[in-house]
Amino acid sequence: VFSLLGWRIKFDANGHDVRLSSMYAPRNKHGLTLKFSSQGGHFGTMQMLGGMAKGLGDVRTYWVEQRQSIPGFLAQVTLEMFEKTTFGRAAGYVPVDELEDE
Repeated sequence: VFSLLGWRIKFDANGHDVRLSSMYAPRNKHGLTLKFSSQGGHFGTMQMLGGMAKGLGDVRTYWVEQRQSIPGFLAQVTLEMFEKTTFGRAAGYVPVDELEDE
């Protein structure tokens, strides 16, 4: 899954929680981890943890709350994080003035 879709998946021992981390996010407090919890059925909660989560509120509202599409949400998050990484910067996706702000 990590090689194909760019998301590392970790299932917690309790069987109710799943954590996703992206290949394009740093693996520290500045990165992004998505935690999905469910007690059964198709409904549950999603928490966004880490520094990259700050700018994703509108994306979450659009895809998760309005469209009810986790796959759409993950796709847009992957593209946005790609654009913010060295891969995206090398490809010219991030304007130079944004790099100077960091």
